[in-house]
Amino acid sequence: MNEELKIASKLLSDFRNYASKRSSFFMSHNALPPVLEWHIQIWRKEVGLLGQGGNTLDLWSLYSQLDRELDSILADITNRVLTEATMDSFIFFDEFKKHIAKYKDEKIKVKENDHTYAQHFLGNFFRIFFEKIEASPDRRNIWEHYFPDSLKVHSATVVTDTLQHAVLNQYLPWAGGRIGRTNAKKEYDSSLDEVTENLFPEVDPILWAEILTFVFSPYNPKDRLKYVIEQRPLIFGSSRMTMYSGYVDDKEDSQKKATEFFQSVRESEKDETLKMLDSFIKIIPLFHQTFSKENLLDLIRQSEALTYPEDSENEERKKTLTEVFKELLAKLEKSVKQ
Repeated sequence: MNEELKIASKLLSDFRNYASKRSSFFMSHNALPPVLEWHIQIWRKEVGLLGQGGNTLDLWSLYSQLDRELDSILADITNRVLTEATMDSFIFFDEFKKHIAKYKDEKIKVKENDHTYAQHFLGNFFRIFFEKIEASPDRRNIWEHYFPDSLKVHSATVVTDTLQHAVLNQYLPWAGGRIGRTNAKKEYDSSLDEVTENLFPEVDPILWAEILTFVFSPYNPKDRLKYVIEQRPLIFGSSRMTMYSGYVDDKEDSQKKATEFFQSVRESEKDETLKMLDSFIKIIPLFHQTFSKENLLDLIRQSEALTYPEDSENEERKKTLTEVFKELLAKLEKSVKQ
């Protein structure tokens, strides 16, 4: 068995070298389907051996090597699909969606801990996707037509959806790292903006960016709000493009209806943002701790002590965050009374 696995590892390495010289169509259409199936089968073997003791260590090591070879092949395919100006992204994401749908609930328990295939598979995928999608020649088609809807995050389902949990486990460390390392100089992060707007299609992009910036910024608890407002500028979060179509003979009435439409969209996005934050507080310890009742009361007190010029950006940010704090506090107090 060990010799066979060593040969299989060598063959996979040779296959990777061979496939890298072929067209991206070959990679997506011919190589991807079998590689995906090999990937789940090898993962099952590797994880299954974890809890069987020291006698299986050598065998586990060989399966782990096979898993790494397959990860590398999938990484090569993903990278080429995202960076080359071809139409092969449709084929890639079609196979990708089918694979995710088929194995989204796959898990193996090892010593009381669940190992989920979605976490493993999506971890490898998103490490490349987050960095490459913003510059991809086919990015608009990918986001609008090819990217799986099941991997977009929605406030109504994120609390219980295992795939969305797997997405957040990749997105939050990535986004938090980019936000946290930003200095006071405002350097717009187009990759972070691109990914965030599309992974969270229902929220207000600017309000959501404000909340994430607050959560992931380094801080001194005594003046956290002041520090975020004055030292942590927004580096992502642009208004979502919204189209309005409608024809009314009366120009004034038409303008009124358009204004009402855009106002309704803004209110809906704001409502969804607060619902998303509430869901995050339920499932993510960092958010639960950040927005505890004690912290919310303290943050509102901090807000009352801050004064900025009425029309300044700092004043606008203070009002925006304080409104969020008060909304969360009111909901907490209401839940306690019930």
